[in-house]
Amino acid sequence: MRLLVRRRFLVPTLRGWIVLCASGLIATILVVRYLYWFLAPNAPFEGGALVVEGWGDDRMMAQAIAEYDRHHYDSLYVTGGPIPPGTVFSDYKSMANLSAAVIDRLSQGRVPVQPVPAPEVRKDRTFTSALETKKWMLAHGGVALKVTVLSSGPHSRRTWLLYRRAFGNTARIGIIAMSPDDYESSSWWKSSEGFRSVIGEAIAYGYARLFFWKFAD
Repeated sequence: MRLLVRRRFLVPTLRGWIVLCASGLIATILVVRYLYWFLAPNAPFEGGALVVEGWGDDRMMAQAIAEYDRHHYDSLYVTGGPIPPGTVFSDYKSMANLSAAVIDRLSQGRVPVQPVPAPEVRKDRTFTSALETKKWMLAHGGVALKVTVLSSGPHSRRTWLLYRRAFGNTARIGIIAMSPDDYESSSWWKSSEGFRSVIGEAIAYGYARLFFWKFAD
């Protein structure tokens, strides 16, 4: 009934297996060594607008103040979604308002900061925050020509991608990646927190790059 057929195929020799294993080992070492730095780029602009992701802690808000002074930005914005009613700090309504209050307290009112709350969404929160920031700028004098976003660690490259898609050709987007404080960035694979963070963000960035096709109108 001719249910089977004979085929010839190539298999690696001993030397071939050695080369394949060595190549795989080198690739693994390179990924481990450089994956964090790929996911946490730093490419800020001098001047323009500084945007801070408001879900960060006080340390991130303190760095936002330092960055605002260092690169002489024209304005500072803080993004963030709603705070659920009945929870801690719910009186602030949103993480944007809460983080703006933290910046105002840490700078003793010296740094002008504008909160830009985002609506409640189940997914695409970073992209939604980017769109809301762009809409706010359009409604209040126009989009800044240069926008630098302050994010956290390996989340930064995905943030950079999504802000570029949200702003389109209306602004040049820069990025600042704040170093994590719960694991060493140079040896992230040695802690469970670092491993979860870096590998999770690598997968999320791959998804955003390959399958996320939303762009600004």
